[in-house]
Amino acid sequence: MEDVKVSIIVPVYNAEKYLAECLNSLVNQSLKEIEIICIDDGSSDQSYEIVNRYSQMDTRVILMKNPSNMGQPTSRNRGIERATGKYIQFVDADDFIEIDAARELFEYAEEKHSDMCYMGMQVHFEGELDVKAVPDTILCTYPDIYDGRELLGEFIKNKEFFYYTWSVFYRSEFLKKNNLFYRELVCGQGGNFIPRCLCNAKKVVINPSKLYHYRVHNESITHTQKAQKELLMGKIMRYIDILQYFARDVHSKNLESFLDETYRKLIGGIQSLTYNEKIELENRMDSCFEKHIFRVLCKEGQNYNVHLSDELVAKIKEKKHVIIYGAGYATRDMVEQLNEHEIEIIGFAVTVRKGNKSCLFGHHIYEIHELKEYANTAIVLVSANKKYNEEIGDILEKQGFKEYQFLDIEI
Repeated sequence: MEDVKVSIIVPVYNAEKYLAECLNSLVNQSLKEIEIICIDDGSSDQSYEIVNRYSQMDTRVILMKNPSNMGQPTSRNRGIERATGKYIQFVDADDFIEIDAARELFEYAEEKHSDMCYMGMQVHFEGELDVKAVPDTILCTYPDIYDGRELLGEFIKNKEFFYYTWSVFYRSEFLKKNNLFYRELVCGQGGNFIPRCLCNAKKVVINPSKLYHYRVHNESITHTQKAQKELLMGKIMRYIDILQYFARDVHSKNLESFLDETYRKLIGGIQSLTYNEKIELENRMDSCFEKHIFRVLCKEGQNYNVHLSDELVAKIKEKKHVIIYGAGYATRDMVEQLNEHEIEIIGFAVTVRKGNKSCLFGHHIYEIHELKEYANTAIVLVSANKKYNEEIGDILEKQGFKEYQFLDIEI
């Protein structure tokens, strides 16, 4: 085979439903000088067998297998290490690309001598899914050749969503020379990888052609608590990475607005983590810088504008006992206001303590059933996220509490 022009890397995990369509779009590329590196990540369905059949029919299909389920970042990193092509394109196993995608991107990147070349996408929805939950890729027009850091600033200013890892066609030498690999994150790895690439790239271009077909289905959306935590980890690392890379750009307004916006999106999620979850995430960070910034974020309080009206204060003072339901950082505002009015509390209540610490702001954290003896004499001030109000109301009613007050808190 002639020298490989493009290495297409496909992480594969339980994708049998879509895999054939994906592989057909790759083996039938109009550019023939390609290799298709498929890394099976311990699939329990027929994914491995499907790729194996294609590899027997087409020698350009290279099948690798992880020793266990190691996650998409590890699979992609193995693909980068194995790649021999001049350029690298990532394709998810449930997506597909236009037949001329590899050729068009190769010729465009060669003409511009680019390190990174963005492309457009088309989104395919299956079932009744929230279209708004899927951000578009680059929307504005960028006709020039850009320094990566300069373009990152433009993306931030224009509020572009530029984190899709497969939306970029990469020069292999650029990735390997700058040691650009994926962090070990289940979700959000593109959000961490892309900014690091941009901060190292000297030439970045945007090809507006919609060459990538992105499929959205129930399995591709992060529903589980574990997946949400992994996604939060990815967002935290994105924030820290850009903070670190832009540390010298002290006059960058784009950076400031990006960090402010990202901080607002992060802080509620961080403060909802239990103590053990915070320790777990910190232990997965590599450098002292990352750990330090994460600890600062964990300690940061946010003003949730909790307001106790004079009428509510009077109502609270009529009760013999006061309990705060919730142990998140929104309770800081609550405690401060109660202190101003010289109102003492029994402590904090949660439904189930699990990994939560047992003390907050000098007060004990109880499971709500442990405070049943105060059901007739206490008022419960609910300082949890308002989306849980109905659920918490039911819990309090079952435990015999009749006097409780919801606060308008959204985390």
